[in-house]
Amino acid sequence: MTLKVSPLFGETLARFVDEERERIGPPAGGKGPAAEQRVGGPVGEARDEDQSPFHLVEVGAGSGSLLEPLLESLSFTPEVWVVEASPMAREALSSLEPPYPRPSGAAVPSAPGKDRPGIRILSSLDDLPDHLTGVIIANELIDNLPVAVAVRTEDGWRERWVGGDGDDLALVDAPARAEVVEWCERFAGPCPLDGYVEVQLAAADWLETAINKLERGALVLIDYGDTAENLEPRRTEGTLRTYRAHHLGPHPLDEPGETDITVDVPAG
Repeated sequence: MTLKVSPLFGETLARFVDEERERIGPPAGGKGPAAEQRVGGPVGEARDEDQSPFHLVEVGAGSGSLLEPLLESLSFTPEVWVVEASPMAREALSSLEPPYPRPSGAAVPSAPGKDRPGIRILSSLDDLPDHLTGVIIANELIDNLPVAVAVRTEDGWRERWVGGDGDDLALVDAPARAEVVEWCERFAGPCPLDGYVEVQLAAADWLETAINKLERGALVLIDYGDTAENLEPRRTEGTLRTYRAHHLGPHPLDEPGETDITVDVPAG
């Protein structure tokens, strides 16, 4: 069964992107009162003389079901980049026609090869240019990045690695790496003995890379999870699980490569 994604989500995010552009200031060469506003994050004052193009980046864009209604609803034409690790999804994105109207006289960035007109398609966040001005969006991405599984024991933290059990895969006991222990001590929060914690080292690295790409603007992460304290009741079994066709699937090691693996994201 194919589910149609409502465009309302993209339309809602478009309002935020419009507001962020107003907060930062107009694109290169533009004039406007917002150009003198101070913005948050790793930026200072936005000035008319140093305005760069406004960048809109979606990471994990998939088929473009979020990006298309977002672009259709914007009041301006940004310079658009998508980051998608899946070759099939990149191919699908490159074959789409532009769904959004462009303001009269608006410049459209050129894109080589099969890139969709006005949209540049990349396979890695590292390939994005530095010093971006605009908004980076990642919807349900962080929960899909690789995690380490740690268990709290009487002697401290241990890890569970993937190993063999006859012809099957199984989680086996292993010493905890120093970076895993450090993460647990800082972010795991309350955890009972023999409780499981998903250690999101890759998510932390991803977040640092994304923030360092932004010179002015905002990073928008949309995911599901809870605070470390509220996740405590789920630590006895952990939050690592699979989904298939929008339903809970088998154990993550039962059918590798056949289901989506996910974990809850700790919010603090």
